[in-house]
Amino acid sequence: MVEVKEAFNIILKNNTSVIKMFDYTSDLLEPINGNNQYNNGNLFISSSMDEQSHFDKGISEVITIYEKIMGEKFDLNVLKVELEKVRKIQQGLNE
Repeated sequence: MVEVKEAFNIILKNNTSVIKMFDYTSDLLEPINGNNQYNNGNLFISSSMDEQSHFDKGISEVITIYEKIMGEKFDLNVLKVELEKVRKIQQGLNE
């Protein structure tokens, strides 16, 4: 919080108008066994997301969880093929 306090001091020193300040922290939580799977069962838990790396970390974790559940590698090409099928169906409906 020291870094944030210094930033606020600079902002407020320059008489900058602050509409609303968000100055709270929250804990980041992670599964205790480190592999997102609870008790080797069918419950998968992701880590808490932080404001800096949530997208990269989140996507990586979602892909890992997907692969554990499905038992196969995540392949975006499959999604691309399915999306193309949907587009063809939509085009047929619009004609």
